Amino acid sequence: MLETIILSDNPSNLIRLHKQDIYKLIPELEKSDGFNQHNDYHIYDVLEHILKVLDNVGDNYLLRIVALFHDIGKPYVFTKDEDGTGHFYGHWTKSKEIFNKYKNMFKLSPDEIELINNLIEYHDLNITKENIDFFKSLFKDNIDLLLTIKRADILAQNPKYKDRLNDLEKIEELILKLTH
Repeated sequence: MLETIILSDNPSNLIRLHKQDIYKLIPELEKSDGFNQHNDYHIYDVLEHILKVLDNVGDNYLLRIVALFHDIGKPYVFTKDEDGTGHFYGHWTKSKEIFNKYKNMFKLSPDEIELINNLIEYHDLNITKENIDFFKSLFKDNIDLLLTIKRADILAQNPKYKDRLNDLEKIEELILKLTH
């Protein structure tokens, strides 16, 4: 069922329609539903953010799986600072743990599982001139997938921070220069 939904033309709407069935398959996803992030970057609850990222990654099967799991660990690591701002330190580690619990639900090769784990782990880390070689060596021919998930993640956040897309475009240009 889940694979059919992920491969559909509109997976986020199908997940919304079949939430209760999806929660039976991946109970951790239910904890995201209604979970307020208490963070100015995130105006949506965790589940809605995940679904918006899912909408923004296109029809790439692996990226849709990444989108579904990339922030699923947030409710498990949530903390608030003294100003009441929510933080999710290390959420990618918990998100990877949850993905790996369910990875056999999907028809994935070991290389695809490794790629998905890396995309979940590094989706939030900024790519800079100083660390670009690391990302290029880690993702090789798949750096475009990292950039796509990062773009989808930014688009699923508070619109007042969309200027972060400009930074991502500069990195994309730099990567393009370095690979040609």
